Order: sequence, then structure tokens, then C-alpha cells
Amino acid sequence: MLFTVLALVVAFAAASESNPHAHGHGRELCGCAKDEPDHPFILDCNNAQNIRDAAARLSAQTPSAAACQATDANGILATQSDFFVIQAHHDYCDHDTLTTAEETLFHDWEDYCLICGIERGYESTQDACPRINCQDTSVIDAAYWILNNTCLPSAGDGHAHRRLSEDEFEWGGIFPDTGTLTAGTYTWVAQATGSPRAFVDPAMKFIFYQVSSASWSEMFSETLHANVNTAFTGACTTANAGDTLVAGTCYNMQFPSTVNQVTFDLTFAAGRVAIFAEHVPTEFEFDTHYLNLAGVDVEPAVQTSDGHCCNNAHQIGAFKQVVAYHDLCDHDDVPYYVETGLHDFEANCEAHFCNAVTSTYDGTVCPSPPAPPPEPPPDSIETTTVVAIVVSIGAVLVIGLIFMCVMISRERQGTPIFTNVENAKPSAPTA
Repeated sequence: MLFTVLALVVAFAAASESNPHAHGHGRELCGCAKDEPDHPFILDCNNAQNIRDAAARLSAQTPSAAACQATDANGILATQSDFFVIQAHHDYCDHDTLTTAEETLFHDWEDYCLICGIERGYESTQDACPRINCQDTSVIDAAYWILNNTCLPSAGDGHAHRRLSEDEFEWGGIFPDTGTLTAGTYTWVAQATGSPRAFVDPAMKFIFYQVSSASWSEMFSETLHANVNTAFTGACTTANAGDTLVAGTCYNMQFPSTVNQVTFDLTFAAGRVAIFAEHVPTEFEFDTHYLNLAGVDVEPAVQTSDGHCCNNAHQIGAFKQVVAYHDLCDHDDVPYYVETGLHDFEANCEAHFCNAVTSTYDGTVCPSPPAPPPEPPPDSIETTTVVAIVVSIGAVLVIGLIFMCVMISRERQGTPIFTNVENAKPSAPTA
């Protein structure tokens, strides 16, 4: 345990020296926290099932400090471990590793559970993040103003609302993203999200049409939009879980509070289909994509909610500032609008994320404790001094011994070297 503590202190001190605004601010590193016996967890950006499972367990509970501190029969802080999974992957992995619901789940629990320290992983195609001061929000205020006033947020994050006042729908998309659809029965999935899990709305108007192309002009066709608006303002057929829906009919999908997931069968002809909904479908995603054919996800080629941003140097620079504050500052230092701003515009600015770390950084690994300092090399000056002193003392002793021998010999010969002054007689004066 002592070595673990030393490793954390030294590693974090090193990180803080190179980046004073690193995520963590003295917290245990996630790469070390995952190996602690009381809250073990898996940190792997490619293990989607691990993230989905942790999110499902968190969603079944109400966020609280008591839940984070509770231990199971084996003494494991199970809920804390699940939160670490969501938080560590949120901070370390690519921005779309977590679903919209899991992003929300993280913010629901972050005030109650421990947070471990980790940086977003290095990406070779990205530049270094700009230098910032996490306590100075004036820069991020200006950056967010640029994004909020010159960009159109993507609704794919689940936070968007109806943006065109003349339209009765919030979202539309043309499928598939490549090629054409195979004729058959497709599955539309709607799930309860959040913690505890619940549907964001109890019902949703829904309609789809067969279309000839997957172009922007088709997606924003005035005739197509007029047809959808007319249908949504009229009476729509109630659709319950398991019902089969056909093209050209307006349905009012029902999402009962007693279940966490409902599905509907959509009958598609070969070619392409335009789907319009009263709400953004990703708002109803927990761990399953909203449209699939026999379990294979089907993605849209174009969407009304795609938004636009990072089309010029001002927007790109502002987005990088938002990323820098989001990735480099402590969660408590980041204004909520920074988090919202990042997720609102990240889909359109994906090519303009930045690196807060170097290419050698690996947040999944706990740094080794520092090696003990090496023994100091012998000091040549001190050794020489000692030798000189010894030689000098020896020389003095030898000289002293010789002098004593001479003095004794002279005494025996009656010609001592030294004479007693008191016994000495004065010499007679000369004439």
C-alpha cells in the first residue's frame, strides 16, 4: 500500500508539473484505482459491454453518497466501481464511447461518488491543446459565445429541441447511410434512460415515407416537410409496443412507465426511407441503437439535426478552447455550459479535438513507484584529503622521532642542543 501511495503522489506530481490543470487535482489516478481491491473495475475503451453493464446497474439506483459508499457481501464498493467505469471512460476515451444516456448518468452521479484522475487519451492526428487558466473563465466565456451564436448545435446529443418554429417535428433522417435498404421488417427501439431509468417523454409522434434519394435537398424538401407538419397536427394512430407500422401513416408511439424498452416493427420497401419524429431518437437510447435490421444497426445518411460548426478559424479556435477547459480542468472548475457546449458541437468539430497529453501517456496503467536513489559515488576530493592528512601526520611523527634521537645523542656527548639560561655564566668583558 505504501508503494501505491508513493506511486500516486509522484506520478501526479509529475503530471501536475507538466500540466497544472490536469484532471485529478490530487485524486487517485484511475489507472491505479482500477486495481484497488475495494473498488476494482475495467478500464478499456474498446470494451463496450463493460460500460453498458455498469451503466445499467447505476441506472437501477437513485444517485446518493450512501449508494457510492455501500459495500457488498465481499466488501466491494460495487456502485463506486460502476461509477469509476463511467467516469474514467468519459474522461479518457473518444467522445462517442459513451451513449447520451451514459453521459447524463455520469453527471447525475458525479456529486456523490469519488472521482479518479485521468486525461483524455492521446490522438496522433490532433494538435496540443492551448494553454489555459482554469480559474479564469473569461476566455471560455468568449469561446462559448462564438459557438453558441455562430454554430448550429447537433441534436444528436439528446439535448436539442425543436429549432424551426414552422415545423412540428424535432428530428428527421433519411436511411441508410450507404447503399439502399433491403425490403423487410426493421425494428425501432425506444428505451428509458437516466437514473432511475424513465422515458424522457411518454409518447412520440412518428411517420416515415419512401424517398428517392438521400440528399440534403430531399431531407429539406418543402413538400416533404409540409406533409409531415400536416400529419403531426392531425389525429395520429396510437401505436403500442410490438405494433407494425407502415409508410405514410402518422403514429403516436406509446412509452409506458412500467417497462424500460419498447419496440415497433417498421415495414420498409427496398430503396430509401425518410423518418420524422416528434423527438430526437437518441434521447431514447440507453444501450441499443434506435433502428436495426435483425440486430444490425442502420444509420442515417443525413439528418435535420446534424447542425454545423468548425467551418472557420474562429469557430475552430473557440471549440479547441472548450475542449481544453473540458479536458484539462477539474470537473468542479468547469462551468456546466462548457460540458454542454462540447457535446452540442463535437459531432461537427470531431476533427478539431486537441491533446492534453503526450504520445507516451497511458491512463490505463498505474505508474510504478519510484526507484530508490542510487548510492552517491565516492568523493575523490574527500579521499585525497584524507590520504594527505594521514601522510602529513606520518611525516610529522617521523621527523619528531628523528629530532628526539639527535637530541638524546647530543645530551650524552655533553653538548646538548638546548642550554639552561639560569645556569649560564656571562663572558668576561674584553679589554
